[in-house]
Amino acid sequence: ILLHGETGFQRVKLNDILYVETIGRVLALHTRERVFRVNDTLSNLEKQLDDPRFFRCHRCYLINLYYVDGLKDSDILIHQVSLPLSRYKRKEFEDALMYVMGEMI
Repeated sequence: ILLHGETGFQRVKLNDILYVETIGRVLALHTRERVFRVNDTLSNLEKQLDDPRFFRCHRCYLINLYYVDGLKDSDILIHQVSLPLSRYKRKEFEDALMYVMGEMI
């Protein structure tokens, strides 16, 4: 994906994105290497990605299901980071995770 960030255009591989969070009016794309900051909305990025491995778990977070390490209460664990899971999206999250995990096998 090609993103326009703080330092101009950056190319980011979808497989490298762990999760995306919105901070004010800025998106922070957390990858395995670094964090990219982009002026955009989470909804726009979600449409741009349009991939079943990405799931909107909360109004402020979009996660890559490939990197989910676990679920504890209402928190999703990704690379030792705890991200909130909306209680209204729990069933949808479980279904999406099972679907993606089935594809990986």
